[in-house]
Amino acid sequence: GSCARWVGGTGAPRRCCAMASRLRVCRGTSCASHQGRLLLRDLEELCIGCEDLVCEPRKCMGRCGSGPNVEVVFSDRTLAVSGVRSYEQTEKIVTSHVEGHVVGKLRRQISRIKYAARRELDLSARLRMLDSALSLLTSGQGPGEESAQLHSELLVLRSQALLQHDGHPGAQPSPASDHPAALADARRATELAPR
Repeated sequence: GSCARWVGGTGAPRRCCAMASRLRVCRGTSCASHQGRLLLRDLEELCIGCEDLVCEPRKCMGRCGSGPNVEVVFSDRTLAVSGVRSYEQTEKIVTSHVEGHVVGKLRRQISRIKYAARRELDLSARLRMLDSALSLLTSGQGPGEESAQLHSELLVLRSQALLQHDGHPGAQPSPASDHPAALADARRATELAPR
């Protein structure tokens, strides 16, 4: 198909009447250095509930230096989105190109915090962010499938942070005393995850 281009942050993307079938995130070296791996996870989580949409990694898209890059694949064309470096740009890809998909207020609040926490290098600051997101869930947001899903996602992130499995360069290993807390978070996450 044809390829229209929207450079993230300049202008507005074309509104599409067809529903996107795939979101492909570049995994080339340049995009990887701009957090492409994390962007894929952010998009996957924002698209939960979009049954016919696939979020997947893709080899280098050849737009090095302008990434991270995402291809939005429709039945008749592909739209390239370059320079996706903020939560707002990430959400805009989903809300502009996935027909009928709305990111609810709670998911938006939590996703914005998770986006920042994934990119935070300071472990203490990351844990504070995740704890603030968890407190949003416990402050009157009643039970429900979305709340359980979000809670599970946050516990997984906190468990990873406690174990320093997040892949940030220069991160110091956590003390062994954090391992039981990480395991408890991981167990609770699997209990909460919708099946």
